[in-house]
Amino acid sequence: MIISAAAFGRRTGWRDDEVPPGHCLSFKHSIAIVGTGLFTRILCPGWIFEWAPFGKIKEARDGFVEFRVRSLQARSRIGTIC
Repeated sequence: MIISAAAFGRRTGWRDDEVPPGHCLSFKHSIAIVGTGLFTRILCPGWIFEWAPFGKIKEARDGFVEFRVRSLQARSRIGTIC
């Protein structure tokens, strides 16, 4: 959870699993998926990663999308969006 505090200014605990309205994953879970799904993202061609409706690829895609949304929200809160 050091990543969330250092990069986004948001402290999360081990039990911080709340999913806010309008989101499909918690912030903590999306960071975990990005960490574990990185090789899936690197090894899959873009069109497979975007359209595969099953398994680890879908989970990685959902985690990356949620992480992107949350990071943009965090950046806009602190005023560093380009």
